[in-house]
Amino acid sequence: MALSAEDIIIQVRQKLRSLGVKLWLEPYYFEEIGPNESELDILAKEFSEHLSIPWTDCKIALCELQDGAIEKLRARALSEQTGEVILKAQVVKKKNQDNDNFLVLNLKYPPTILGANIYEDISHKLECDENNIKIIIGGKVLQKENSLISQGIKNKAQAIILVSTEENSNIHERVRKAKEDAFLILSSKNQEFLTMEDQDGNLLHLPPNERNSIILALALYEKGRSALKRREYEEALVLFLESDEEFSSCQSEILNKVDNYALLNLDIVWCYLCLKSFSYLQDADRRLKICQENFERSYGSDMCRLFKLKGNLIGNERALVMRFHLLQGVLYYHQNKRNEAYEKLLVVESEISQLEIDEEKLLSMLNMGYDLLETKIALRACYNNINEAINFIAERKAAKEQARKRANKELDIGNKIRKLEGSEWVNPKSVTTLVEMGFVTEIAIMALKKTNNDLTQAIDLIQNHGEALKAEIPKVEPQCDLVDELCSLGFKKEMVETALKSFLNNKEEAIEFLLKLHSEDDFDNILQVIENENSLCFNENVAGPSTDNKCNVISIVKKQIKKEKEAKEAYERFAEDVSNVEDEYLDMNFVEEKNIVKEYKLLLTK
Repeated sequence: MALSAEDIIIQVRQKLRSLGVKLWLEPYYFEEIGPNESELDILAKEFSEHLSIPWTDCKIALCELQDGAIEKLRARALSEQTGEVILKAQVVKKKNQDNDNFLVLNLKYPPTILGANIYEDISHKLECDENNIKIIIGGKVLQKENSLISQGIKNKAQAIILVSTEENSNIHERVRKAKEDAFLILSSKNQEFLTMEDQDGNLLHLPPNERNSIILALALYEKGRSALKRREYEEALVLFLESDEEFSSCQSEILNKVDNYALLNLDIVWCYLCLKSFSYLQDADRRLKICQENFERSYGSDMCRLFKLKGNLIGNERALVMRFHLLQGVLYYHQNKRNEAYEKLLVVESEISQLEIDEEKLLSMLNMGYDLLETKIALRACYNNINEAINFIAERKAAKEQARKRANKELDIGNKIRKLEGSEWVNPKSVTTLVEMGFVTEIAIMALKKTNNDLTQAIDLIQNHGEALKAEIPKVEPQCDLVDELCSLGFKKEMVETALKSFLNNKEEAIEFLLKLHSEDDFDNILQVIENENSLCFNENVAGPSTDNKCNVISIVKKQIKKEKEAKEAYERFAEDVSNVEDEYLDMNFVEEKNIVKEYKLLLTK
């Protein structure tokens, strides 16, 4: 439906509600004969005069709203009789299709039906490959392996069916592959792939059970951002919703530490808008409230805390808040809060004008040798003041360098933690703080274990019971037979002993650690050595316990090398279209935002 037609529907619906008019009852509708055209004509004339809308447009809107109401009543009665779930689905095709002419499907299924059967049925209805569609219901991707009832889908739910019709454009397969690669990367435990930083370069440390979900969520989110940058809104939305599913398994206090969760919800609503999925107003409203809570928690109402924290250098955060305000204005419009919508759009116009970059000053800084992206971010943050922008870049680089140095310390300490950690998680950031205060690393780890990562209690425990903590530190010597077996495969003795000490002679973890010290090019050399040693496993003349142990070690090494290679390949595939440029998401030119403001202001001032 075109926005102009949607605008009329919104105003007529609100007028009906304010007057308490029910189009599905007499005198506007009779069960035996259907719509009463004469009464609808009278109503359309009244509305035309009050709303300043042409009579014919009012009549069309009234008929459409009446048809929708009758259809809902019949669907409800049918559902009560049969127990079936009634779905109203909006079909959205690729961007090269005409998005102003949506197809709407009215669907009904038993609540126990599997998602796979629904995909099959809809693909037949649309005459397309089921791998080229994704079904979204209630803000979540419909899972093939589960039933409607197990996924919490109730009667009269709104659905979006995303259809990819271009050749070789298989949304389902690409999303499936992205998730598969993300799982492979996660299973490798490779710190090169799995470190998390905030925007200032500080490492984020989370308990292992939360960390895996967060990393997977962030990986899918970055993949979605890449699709969004290409304006592949259908694919971006699916990846964002998959990311949201992973985020939802994390505790709320963890989500409060991750700004990406608010940005994810912002991007999901942005996709709804770009796909013109206006049936998802309720989900959009919920997600914008999550954004608002996050912004207020971070910066306070009206961003007062942001001013206090960063002075006037708030341009980049304001760019995100501007988009939030724009989406709020659009939501107000579709909720027929026309005054609030218009006021919000005026705010957005003002915000965009303040965020515009002076092209002459941009060129001046580029001629000084500064990078394009960092220059745009700095000028926007400093209101186009060149001197402040130069200082901004220098200070930001220094802060990130300092954060990275600290991050390296925390990674080194992380390896020591694994030696002493046991089943309790210890925060490397807290250990680093204690070490910088002069405490011994191993004692700091033991204290944090006993105090559940409470820094103040840990300091008190070290000061009053330091000797007792020292006595609890496990003393481990590497097993000689394991040292010999690993050294025979080409690993250096010093590193072998360190690995075995660190992992309490657990050969699987020690091998994993040793392989991570080598590049992928070294793996072929290690495998060559293994092949030579492997012949002993099949030599009956030298068979025995020691040979069996060596064969076991060889098997573990080969398996781990295969795993590392698969993770590396998965990472390279995953990173193909994901930018490695920091803060690229802040590089906004506001063209789309300006067009949306213009379009909705025109509707509101007609």
